[in-house]
Amino acid sequence: MEARRFLSLPQTDNHRATKLPASPGSPEVARRLWAMGQPMSGTSAERYLAERGLTEMGHLQSLRFHPNCFYCARITR
Repeated sequence: MEARRFLSLPQTDNHRATKLPASPGSPEVARRLWAMGQPMSGTSAERYLAERGLTEMGHLQSLRFHPNCFYCARITR
């Protein structure tokens, strides 16, 4: 619910992503990524966190999982 409020999303899951391209880094990209994600419970993300001592995190609705989403840290100098 906190993420939906931050992204100015309606409080229902009935939001449908459009097919139009969205600008990288835009709120629309974040909305689409959130909509494509799934609850973390039972996924490799939950197992990853458990292996690092963060157990019982799968019930948190603020954590989502998308198998094709990865994090790429940008290093600026």
